[in-house]
Amino acid sequence: MLFTKFAWDFKSGSGQGWCKSIRAWYNSKDPMWLAKEFTRVKARCGRSHSVLLQKSHIKVAPGDVVRDAVIKYAIFGLKRAKQLMENIEGTSDVFDYIQRVEDLKHCEDPTAASAMIIQNKFSLDHVPTHFLTSQEVWDAILPQMSLNDILHNLHRLHNMGFLTSDSTTTTILISLLENKDMIKRSNLNPLNVYITICSYKKKSVPMKFEKLKVAVEKTARRRTKQKLDSKTGLWEWTITKCHTKEVKYWGFEKCVQRIVNVKSGTKSGDYRDDMNYVNYELWSNTPLLPNLSSNSVIVLDNATYYNKWSESALTSNSRKAEMQVWLKDKGIDVAPDLLRPQLHIN
Repeated sequence: MLFTKFAWDFKSGSGQGWCKSIRAWYNSKDPMWLAKEFTRVKARCGRSHSVLLQKSHIKVAPGDVVRDAVIKYAIFGLKRAKQLMENIEGTSDVFDYIQRVEDLKHCEDPTAASAMIIQNKFSLDHVPTHFLTSQEVWDAILPQMSLNDILHNLHRLHNMGFLTSDSTTTTILISLLENKDMIKRSNLNPLNVYITICSYKKKSVPMKFEKLKVAVEKTARRRTKQKLDSKTGLWEWTITKCHTKEVKYWGFEKCVQRIVNVKSGTKSGDYRDDMNYVNYELWSNTPLLPNLSSNSVIVLDNATYYNKWSESALTSNSRKAEMQVWLKDKGIDVAPDLLRPQLHIN
């Protein structure tokens, strides 16, 4: 998958050469190893086994039924693969292993999951996420991990509180770190151990290159708009006319506790069905406004029930008689010989 990521980054395409390389890799591996790999990692680096197998147009040899069963599982899933290949001789071991992995993913009991991990020697990638906070599961998975993975997850175990002086996890971890056979099998060097020790002391892990690159660029952009205060040793933002400093004050003091709770009386809809102009006006005039001081400020949002259309406003399309009646009701005297545009201007 990392190879396909680099091939994509170099924009070399997915032609016949790429397809041939992918097919050769999958056909060169042992079928049981492929089954463990497919169940361990579904996708990585933005690529999945299913997509790679389909895009490479993989073809399995006619007699290699076990490999064919594993490929069908990666593309179609376990249920469909069993329907196609379960009755064929030689595929039972592969399907039994895949079924045990599926049972672990759907298990809810940490004790049963720990027993399954020890019995089948599952890796950390096989463990579902809802078990990653269980100390019992970690005690079962630690002996199955390599020394590199143990050091990589050391800070994780500490954050979950599993590395106390009297915990079983600490005992297992110390025995694995002192195991000379594991040290010889690992590819660790003193620099890896030193980085792990420093990260553990700082209670953080080293930042990855991509994140570190983004952080450095962000800091560089900030420094162009900041200046160093020689007295405090801190970087402060440069304030200009185009870049004003905004200060916001928020809060309340001596607020009037006059809250109205409106609950919808219908099964469909919400409180707006029962909150209308009449109810809002009653609440505003009775408990709210009499208790407000003269310097109070009322802020309203754009809800429809806050306002009521008491009378229609005149427009240029209104009739002349309507304009005359409206002006007369307002106490405005106008000459009867005025035209409609003249009445509207008045």
